[in-house]
Amino acid sequence: MRSWNMKCAVTRNGKSLILAGVLAIAAGCGGSDVDNNANSYAVPVAVTEARVTDLLWTRSYNGSLAGIRQAEPTAKIAETVIALRAAEGDRVKAGDILIVFDIYGPTSQVRQVEAVYLDAKRNFEKYQRLFEGGAVSEYERDLFETQYKISQANYEAARDQVQIKSPIDGILTDIDVKVGQQAVIGQTLAVIAAIDTMRLTLEVPYYDARPMTRGAVVNIHSELDTTITGTGWIRKISESADPVTRTVTVDVVVPNPGGVLRPGMYVTGEVVLGRLEQVVTVPVDALVDRGTARGVFVVIDSLAHFVPVTEGLTIGEITEIKNGLSSTDRVVIFGQQSLQDGTRISIESVE
Repeated sequence: MRSWNMKCAVTRNGKSLILAGVLAIAAGCGGSDVDNNANSYAVPVAVTEARVTDLLWTRSYNGSLAGIRQAEPTAKIAETVIALRAAEGDRVKAGDILIVFDIYGPTSQVRQVEAVYLDAKRNFEKYQRLFEGGAVSEYERDLFETQYKISQANYEAARDQVQIKSPIDGILTDIDVKVGQQAVIGQTLAVIAAIDTMRLTLEVPYYDARPMTRGAVVNIHSELDTTITGTGWIRKISESADPVTRTVTVDVVVPNPGGVLRPGMYVTGEVVLGRLEQVVTVPVDALVDRGTARGVFVVIDSLAHFVPVTEGLTIGEITEIKNGLSSTDRVVIFGQQSLQDGTRISIESVE
């Protein structure tokens, strides 16, 4: 799901209901024949100062975190689980045993290959002693050494089929079997994720992905727990959109040195598309059209004067003004639709 998050360093309060009432009364009393430039009455307005601030242009999308590297060991034999050596959420090391299958089951080869391995080991050790004593040739010793190494590899492979180990260091995020359950060949048994760095995959509408670039900053936060945050960057943007959904896959890398972020967390990724520093801004509602010009009304000596401006980036309720205003100008933000250049005004509210 996509949402637009547009931020700036200033905000405005809500419009005053009292001011709205005063404006309505004034309009009702004056009627359509009242000349705004006359001194008969002053139009009530609300004003604010044009402000210098930083604008941050962002877009936000939701997704689930995963480890930058994940391992998913699968069942090589259809045997019964007799023990679980770790629980979901545990930190594990590469080589730690996670799941143990029944070695006496009908598809387990452990006992058979173990017997062959132990026999080959005894023969090799015997011929090694004979070789050292000069009783047999190096060639004969090497033959038994080869048989020993082959049987050892077969034994370790058979043992690994019944003792499922973690291939990497990380967090055991899922165990998909229980004690007493018989696994199916090819079934995923567990998921282990390396969490020193996390990965966030965002599905972004094609038109939204256009302004995105590799390396762009992405701020991560959880809607459920405000203490869970992180900062990453875009690692990759797919070159083509999905033909059905018309979305583009955006891969985000998030360093996680403290381990606060965990695999499976549902988070919001706020992509920073641009940042404007120390620009003049006004509320977007202050802008009005007068003839072919677009601008704002500024207050000078209790009169409203129309000033054409050049707009820049609009973020949420705030608009950048590239020229036409300074940070000391007071701008009408409520009641401006009733104004003409030179209209006398009464300031009822300052925001």
